[in-house]
Amino acid sequence: MFDIGLTPCPLCGGKAEVVELRQGFARLDAVIRCEDCGLTLDWQTEYKVGINLDGSRVVVKDSLDPFERWNTRPDDVYRKELEALLDLPNCNDCGRDDCPYKPLPGERVRANCPIHESKKE
Repeated sequence: MFDIGLTPCPLCGGKAEVVELRQGFARLDAVIRCEDCGLTLDWQTEYKVGINLDGSRVVVKDSLDPFERWNTRPDDVYRKELEALLDLPNCNDCGRDDCPYKPLPGERVRANCPIHESKKE
C-alpha cells in the first residue's frame, strides 16, 4: 500500500495499514487495520460543497476523515475498552463441548455469549 502518515495502533503499538479505500462523489470511506492485533476502524466521511458570502465555493467535511480519526483517538479510552472486553467470558474459558458458536481454529472467539458456562475444575 502507500504511506499516508498513520500513527501506530493505540492498543498494541503495531503498524496500521489501509486495507480498503473507496471514494465516491461526496464521500470517502476507508478501512484501517492494525497488522499486529487486528484492531479495525471502518469510517465514512461526507463532503459538502457550500458557497461563501463572496460567491466562492468551499468544501466542508461533516466529520473527521478516516486517517484523522485513526490518528486522533485517545489511547487510554481504547485501552480501557479493550481491557473490559478481554474481561468478558469468551470461548476460550467456556466449559461447553456442544456449543454451536464454538469457533474453528483461527476464527475469532465470541465474547459475552448468552450460553457461556464456566469450566469445571
